[in-house]
Amino acid sequence: MRRCGWFSTALPGILLVLVAGCAGFRKGLEPEDVPSMAEQRPAVVVLVPGRNIRLSESILKVYGFQNQVRHYSINGIWDPAPAMESAMVDVLSARLGCRATPLRASMSPQAFVQLVSRREREIYGRTEDDALGRPLEGAYSPQELPGLDYLVELTIGKFVVGGGTLQRNTLGVFLCGRLIRLSDGVVLWRDRTIVGVRIEGMETFADLEKNDLALLKAHFSKLVDEVLGPDSSFLAGLRTR
Repeated sequence: MRRCGWFSTALPGILLVLVAGCAGFRKGLEPEDVPSMAEQRPAVVVLVPGRNIRLSESILKVYGFQNQVRHYSINGIWDPAPAMESAMVDVLSARLGCRATPLRASMSPQAFVQLVSRREREIYGRTEDDALGRPLEGAYSPQELPGLDYLVELTIGKFVVGGGTLQRNTLGVFLCGRLIRLSDGVVLWRDRTIVGVRIEGMETFADLEKNDLALLKAHFSKLVDEVLGPDSSFLAGLRTR
């Protein structure tokens, strides 16, 4: 998977911590679990805790670079989750041969919103390892999700747009994924990654808001294609049939 240079220059500390911790965080699907998965219909849910995008701009001043950061709320304006859910459904079909479905399709709209809101509140503001690296007893109960045995939970931990004087405009996400057996909360697969795509046609952050966020949505679609594509290292632990 291609990593954009913006992350390696703008977020070196975070990137090094992530890379160093991946081995301990990553968990591949065991071979004995693959045949049974082909008979299952796992659900897919995408969480976006905070529902905002971090806009980070590095500007060259006389005395050096100045980093300016602000947050743009997408709550009630745009939900990036359905596009990623749909792509992950296709991934599960191609890699495991199972007939997955978005979780939102198996619940009432009200129940789905309540569940996602609760999970996003539980994750938001906590460290990544604390929120996403620990067991999931009680996070999802079989009674809450009747008829479902497995759930794939993808979490967009950070949603970032970076730009500035000497760096190209980039859209990036910190993404964590887990395949959960709902009967006991056991995580069968887990991984995390940073992925970014360069934004073409953006001169200022204001361009992202034009035409119903058309530019932002188009490049998020490209990012999803990359992070959930056939050559993705993020999905390496989900073994093919």
